[in-house]
Amino acid sequence: MTKVPEKVVFLPQKEYIITTKKQKIMTVLGSCVAVIMISKVSNLTGMCHAYLPRIPLMMRKSYIIPQDAYQYVDYCIETMFKSFQREDIAPSDVEIKLFGGANTLIHNGETIANESIGEENVRVALLTLHLLGLTVANQDTGGNRGRKIIFSTDTGEVLLKRL
Repeated sequence: MTKVPEKVVFLPQKEYIITTKKQKIMTVLGSCVAVIMISKVSNLTGMCHAYLPRIPLMMRKSYIIPQDAYQYVDYCIETMFKSFQREDIAPSDVEIKLFGGANTLIHNGETIANESIGEENVRVALLTLHLLGLTVANQDTGGNRGRKIIFSTDTGEVLLKRL
């Protein structure tokens, strides 16, 4: 009997997925971060891929949020969590996994900037999650190498490959 390969959904930068479907979601990260949210009380899951730390205040106060607002770590996390709140899922019933935030600005083995955008993305992700009352259960962040991750929505398992 031939096993049919399972479909993998690719999550590009500036997007997030909220789903109740059984599927695999893959993304590739450098300085970007991916945040995964898994409900402990339902089959709702989510994953985002953001590459800039904070949404500008002017954009946040706008009545019309542009589509590219999901490139911002804080805004993407907040938006994803609102989907869980609409389902009456408490922060304590959400498992969080955080990946990415590599320092990709390296020349001859030396960091070019004092603080990388990856480090700032991780810092903002952790702060935003904390302010929402969410606790990180698993984290693989920082370093100098990118990551490819595949998230199985039905099991919550994440396969990680360093690049």
